[in-house]
Amino acid sequence: MKRTFIAIKIEPGEELRKVIFNFRDTLRNDMIKWVEDDNIHLTLRFLGNTNPGQVATVTQLLKNICVQKIKFEFHLSGAGIFKSFRKPRVIWIGIEQDNGLQSLYRSINENIEDSGFTREPDLWLPHLTIGRIKEITSKKLLRELIDKYQNQLFQLVKVQEIVFFESKLFPSGPVYFPVEKFSLKIE
Repeated sequence: MKRTFIAIKIEPGEELRKVIFNFRDTLRNDMIKWVEDDNIHLTLRFLGNTNPGQVATVTQLLKNICVQKIKFEFHLSGAGIFKSFRKPRVIWIGIEQDNGLQSLYRSINENIEDSGFTREPDLWLPHLTIGRIKEITSKKLLRELIDKYQNQLFQLVKVQEIVFFESKLFPSGPVYFPVEKFSLKIE
């Protein structure tokens, strides 16, 4: 069994790197597992334990979808948290909604049942996780950072491919290995 997910790999630009560094530096005394720059991605679908037959089926599904989808772009914009400021769990960077992104997500979600996975609700909040909070005492600083970046535009992302990843967990953190990459078609 492989632990897998489908994602768009994000290469952080200079502005996004500065923002992430500011979060890390400001909250350096808190227990937060920061996502390494090389691991930053937009998850389209987390699959979890995936047997070899499912890997083959998902691979074919993604090939079929990607030959029909045109390359698109979206902006990384704003920052937020999941849960609440009383008990924050995840720090994220937002995604400005894009028809190409929503269409790609819907295509994957609507067809994933053929691979033995359940369909997720259609409500999807695309985001980049930059940190997972284990314990935080600097809630005021966290709120100030979220407020500071809430409406800021960070970077344009040009989506030319999606990646079917295997995630291996190590004591130092997860390492992502591409199972296969799928190019989107040119308009």
